[in-house]
Amino acid sequence: MDSTTADMGRCRTGILGGHQYRSAGAEGIAGTMKLCIIDPIGNLGGGSRFLRCLVPALKERRPELILRLLAPRALFAREDWKAFAGTHGLEVVELVSTRWTQEGVPGLPSTAAGIRYAQGRFPKWLGRLPGRMSGNFQNEVRRKSAGADLAFFPWPFLFSLPALDCPAAAVVHDFNYKYSFGGFSALFPWQRELVEREMPRWLAGTHPVVTSDFMAAELRRFYPDWQEKATMIRMPPMIPPLAPVKDDRPSEEIIRRLGIQSPFVLYPCNLHAHKNIGPLLAAIALLAEKGTAPSLVLTGPYTDQIRGPACRIGVVRDAGPANVIGLGYVSHRDMEALTELAAVVVSSSLYEAGNGPGLEGWAKGRPVAMSDIPSFVEHMKVWGVHAELFNPRSPESIAAALDRILRDPDKALALAKESQKRISANTWARAADQYLLLFDRMTKENTP
Repeated sequence: MDSTTADMGRCRTGILGGHQYRSAGAEGIAGTMKLCIIDPIGNLGGGSRFLRCLVPALKERRPELILRLLAPRALFAREDWKAFAGTHGLEVVELVSTRWTQEGVPGLPSTAAGIRYAQGRFPKWLGRLPGRMSGNFQNEVRRKSAGADLAFFPWPFLFSLPALDCPAAAVVHDFNYKYSFGGFSALFPWQRELVEREMPRWLAGTHPVVTSDFMAAELRRFYPDWQEKATMIRMPPMIPPLAPVKDDRPSEEIIRRLGIQSPFVLYPCNLHAHKNIGPLLAAIALLAEKGTAPSLVLTGPYTDQIRGPACRIGVVRDAGPANVIGLGYVSHRDMEALTELAAVVVSSSLYEAGNGPGLEGWAKGRPVAMSDIPSFVEHMKVWGVHAELFNPRSPESIAAALDRILRDPDKALALAKESQKRISANTWARAADQYLLLFDRMTKENTP
């Protein structure tokens, strides 16, 4: 990986004006641009899949685009970003200041969590220490983004907006920190304080992008002063290209290697409260009691802690044959294989900007069952896709929705194939055109 500090060319400076909330179009795209993508947190899962889909699409739509990604070494190492970048014309540059934050003190990886806590709680006290100790990557980001025409933040949370010499856009995915879901939050209290303090600054200092009508409404609800500034660009299914060499192993072989037997229900998620796994576990138990026997496969951070037989209370750990199998974080190819072979792709979430599992299920022609919440139903209204809806608080409702699919698989697959055709209009080429139009407009307004 390249840790160069060379700039990306001469940068124009100015002030970015606001825009009314609107959907971006595809007309007017032309010219060369130096775009710096900045992800100091180095998100795995959905965050990584988003970039691995968007970057190739941007380059395909505008081959002359110059792209640089600033991110932690840990991200590059975990997902072989260097090989991916070489295939898709992306320069990857390490943010050295994030090493201790991500990896802990050299030789002591278990120190990473404590370091992150200290850096988050006492930034002023640690601010004068070297970047690796303080975790302050602000100056490094500014130095390594020098010369960019535009900066792009795919996930503007848990850090302050750096002082940059060019305009910036940021995808404000959701505002789940505004809610309590009755369990462990996605953020610790000190992290929530940081996000609450910094979000108004992000909205003031960047051009915000939202990915659904629901999120546009949430922006209007919580930050009405910035509602007219945002652009809405819908999220396509996040199925990234596999690079540098496509994994051509049959999906059936991958599933066997993972220890999964069909039929199974797939839920890509994490253990945070808004993912609402509990009622889904009880629903699997209800189906088992009625003689319907799908297993539930969970993927995502720390889901490997969940394995055992489902009961109405939850999952009994280490007790008998498991019909709930948590795999933890899996590779992109494993995720693709699981989606392709799932009897049902499900999401019992209470709050999302869109519906990642549903989008990928529709794209692969698989039946989808999902919570009856605004951001999920929005896909049915916009794209005309099919899904079995349920009350996410009710195990009985979830079980009934799954049962309708499992008891009539031919009908479910026919509807899934129809959904696959309809969601095919929601492409990354379309999204890339909309991002490029926004970027062009921003740089034009920033020209003296």
